[in-house]
Amino acid sequence: RANFSTGINFASGGSGLLNTTGQGLNIISFNHQIWQFTHFASTLVKKEGRFAVESYLSKSLYCISIGANDIVRYMLNSTYQNTTTPKELVTLLSNKYDQYLSRLYHSGARKFLLFDVSTLGCTPSSRLLGYSKANGG
Repeated sequence: RANFSTGINFASGGSGLLNTTGQGLNIISFNHQIWQFTHFASTLVKKEGRFAVESYLSKSLYCISIGANDIVRYMLNSTYQNTTTPKELVTLLSNKYDQYLSRLYHSGARKFLLFDVSTLGCTPSSRLLGYSKANGG
């Protein structure tokens, strides 16, 4: 019998709120991560019963840090910048975030710890691309 008392991780580094972020890099999209969670929860209900699983999920803490990769992707893609304004991007990302959090909530999640978008240029991927402290990293 598996022991999930210390937590379960569905995260995939490099993913974003948009399915296209990290595409082609063997990264699991946030959308698919949530599907994995809901699939896991429904499988657990079959084994442990609805009441036990609902109680377990409602007491769990859901830590989410996402969005920076979407912004970096936008900043590095002039074609994307020509078709989408920064305001449109923020609206799109906010709407996606709302949809994903609603899906998690409807699947039993109740306690969320949401991290803000990290300082751009200071993320590991930005360092690999050559950003330095002189330009905000």
